[in-house]
Amino acid sequence: MKYLLISCCVFFLITPLVAQQQAAERRISKKMERALKVICPQNDDICKLLKELQIKVNRFNQQEAMDDTEGLFADVEGIKYVFNLIEQRYKKLTIKPLELTHFIQSKYSFIVIYLHSYLDKYRKDLISQIEQSWKERKQLFAQFKTELESANPNRNKLNGYKSDLAKVYQKLATQNTDLKEMYETLVPVYTELSTKEKSIENSLQTLKEKIAEQNSLIRKIKQDLEKIPLD
Repeated sequence: MKYLLISCCVFFLITPLVAQQQAAERRISKKMERALKVICPQNDDICKLLKELQIKVNRFNQQEAMDDTEGLFADVEGIKYVFNLIEQRYKKLTIKPLELTHFIQSKYSFIVIYLHSYLDKYRKDLISQIEQSWKERKQLFAQFKTELESANPNRNKLNGYKSDLAKVYQKLATQNTDLKEMYETLVPVYTELSTKEKSIENSLQTLKEKIAEQNSLIRKIKQDLEKIPLD
């Protein structure tokens, strides 16, 4: 069925290859180190913010290594917030150090790098759960059909299969709603980024398309749930 394929194959944005991701993170890290080296002797306020940003990035990497998906998005928002503070201070500088200028110019790629990293981990975990639920649904349907087509169908078994199917459909509705809401949470972030960086407009459009797909899938799941006759 088409909606089964949508659930199993849904893929969010164009996630960079691991090697590309790591290379991009190294380039950003070097720019941050150069900015720290130049700024800290000159501007204590911006220096503190750069160090805070560095701490948040390190915390993000630690949580990512521990598969702490719950804390990752909060860290991404924190990274974005501190970067904005640095940019505000930068604009007020009479003399703008070249190293800090280069770092500020990397703002949007910097934020997107960590958004992609968060999304890739969260998406994989959630879609893995959804795929497992579809497998449960397939198995229950097979068991129900086998029992229904047997010489003497057992009514209690049939009712049990229908009850379990209803539970799986409810779980699928919840899981796919969680995925949709994760996409929706990111719309304001990508909308803001796209106003500054045109290349992000395609990612924003893909995000909106995925939300529409999820809405359609969730409606289909709920419709099928209503069709299960429970005695």
